[in-house]
Amino acid sequence: MTVSVALCTYNGADYIEAQLDSIFAQTLPPDELVWADDGSTDSTVEIAQRVIAAHTIADHRMLRVVVLEAHQDPLGFTRNFERSLAAATGDYVALSDQDDVWDPDRIKSAVDLLTRDGKADLVASDAILIGPDGQPLGRTLFESMGVSAAEIAELNGRDAYLSAIRRSVIPGMSLLARATFLRSHLPIGDAWPHDYWLVVNAAASASLRILPQPVVSYRQHDKNVLGAGSSRRSARLRRLLKSGESTANRNVRRFTTLLAHRAATSNADEQLVLRTLARLAFEERRARLPRSFVPRLAAIVGLLRNGDYARHSPNGRVEAVRDLIR
Repeated sequence: MTVSVALCTYNGADYIEAQLDSIFAQTLPPDELVWADDGSTDSTVEIAQRVIAAHTIADHRMLRVVVLEAHQDPLGFTRNFERSLAAATGDYVALSDQDDVWDPDRIKSAVDLLTRDGKADLVASDAILIGPDGQPLGRTLFESMGVSAAEIAELNGRDAYLSAIRRSVIPGMSLLARATFLRSHLPIGDAWPHDYWLVVNAAASASLRILPQPVVSYRQHDKNVLGAGSSRRSARLRRLLKSGESTANRNVRRFTTLLAHRAATSNADEQLVLRTLARLAFEERRARLPRSFVPRLAAIVGLLRNGDYARHSPNGRVEAVRDLIR
């Protein structure tokens, strides 16, 4: 049994040393570190090289280090993780960001679960939120996002897929997967974050498991690609109403890709395909909303009355408001 760590970096000089220190402090040490830097322009690479060399010498470790060279142009975090995961050779693969901190039993807890549960493919956990200085912020990611015990139970259960496609709550830096599962779901689907893609596909086969306790600390700082943000309702509302690519257009791309992937999966579950089709149809209706205010309002009210917003989003009314003002 071997364990790989897929580490991705990009301009993470401030925190990469603490991240690597926590990887080398694991009670079940990894056998391989696959490191993909995405063209850092700060001192990330130099710091990582120094820390890896120091730990390898001090610990007398025979760690296999695979360094994936940066492309001329940055790939972005999803495609960078995709190549790191594809290059990993371990039986189990743990995903690692560049700015978090792992508990010493982070790998062992996940591998022990996979060893006990032959139907599990992907293990995750909640995350303790910490500030730039590494001090706890007094809440976890699940608490910040309002994730209930019932939602966690759903994600751990046989009908996890519906819960998983409604919203993304699982922190990617907590994931550890069987290599066989990864090979079945690479490359990452179009418009999907790498971690959410893995979670949704594990949920589809009821092979996602969430540990009962957090095994990672999720650092919050102003350079996060995706942060937990504030737990206040007003802050969540501001994030939902931010401009950018239409959520509906993005989700049309996502669920078109997911539908093709689910349909192509061996022994494809007809119910999962139908559920994916229903979500895709909803997003297509959102993407085709009339431009004129009155017809647009009428269409959105219709979707609200039909329960479509509530069925497909935990923030259904807010999503409806966002659709109205775009």
